[in-house]
Amino acid sequence: VLLSLVYIWLTRFTSRFGTSALAALGVGHKVEGLGFIAIAGFALSAAALVGQNLGAGQEDRARQGVRLTVLYCLCVTVPTALAFVTVPERLVALFTSDPGVIDDGSLYLRIVAFAQIGQTFEIVLEGALAGAGYTLWPMVAGTVCTVLRVPLAAWWSGPLGLFGIWLALSLTAVARGVANGAFWLAGGWRKALV
Repeated sequence: VLLSLVYIWLTRFTSRFGTSALAALGVGHKVEGLGFIAIAGFALSAAALVGQNLGAGQEDRARQGVRLTVLYCLCVTVPTALAFVTVPERLVALFTSDPGVIDDGSLYLRIVAFAQIGQTFEIVLEGALAGAGYTLWPMVAGTVCTVLRVPLAAWWSGPLGLFGIWLALSLTAVARGVANGAFWLAGGWRKALV
């Protein structure tokens, strides 16, 4: 629900730049969603690995399982990010032949390419933390970073245009990844009760 409300505001800011920019937001979000599907699958694996191994008293195996899950996920998201940077026009052209949408959508993909890496850490570690029963602080950090998209997009869209809106999306995704990485490394999840 929160993400939908945030996207209502992002749509409002984006619409100031015309219909091609608005279409680019939709197309870019759909293309970006392809990587999200893979990341979500790895997050489910991380949750199961952590829960099962902690339940068996095997913390080292839980940690190793998370390391491997992140590495395997990066094998998917790094090539996806590279495709977003190197051939974004072709990816957007799968949805439209409008040159304005292709230009704006290509800019979107180039900027959110880095978010693919951030989302790997964000979502996989969120799954790992959930498997350990440590859910409150990742939820708080995720909520704050998601809500921050609105003021950042409003602020940056003035001087930076569409680049500012797309940058707000990318940086907040990376920030969520950094936050979940910090939670995992800090180890507070070891004390959580499931």
